[in-house]
Amino acid sequence: MLRILLALLAATATAGALGTIGSSWSSSGDIVALGQSMSFAERAAMAGGDVTTLGPRYAALIGIGALVAYPLALLFGRVAPDFRTLMLICAGAISVLFALGVLHFILGLPSFPGARTPLGLITQAGFGALAGYVFALICPPGPPRIARG
Repeated sequence: MLRILLALLAATATAGALGTIGSSWSSSGDIVALGQSMSFAERAAMAGGDVTTLGPRYAALIGIGALVAYPLALLFGRVAPDFRTLMLICAGAISVLFALGVLHFILGLPSFPGARTPLGLITQAGFGALAGYVFALICPPGPPRIARG
């Protein structure tokens, strides 16, 4: 159980941090596209600031979806063990899409900065999928159980 909790925390932290960095990088790219110059160091500093301020909030929203998605993926992984890792990867992507849906539909935000475009939305879901893979690495399947007859 502790391993599952650790995997859940690591996965949500991964998705939250990567999603925030991607969002920040997208926003700074928009600033550059408007003609303002930004050095790599300035863009990195902006991303670092966003990770410490926006990142925990975004990760918390991702975590809410993860509390449902990962246990379901683990449950279905018992039924189809060959697809367990794929299910966890999908659960990570779904957790991020859930968070983006909460931001948009429930909180009324026009969009998360990193998910304003279809490519941005796919990238954010990709970060969630990577987080699902982190979950799978931290929480490998247990040994097969022997049926008692």
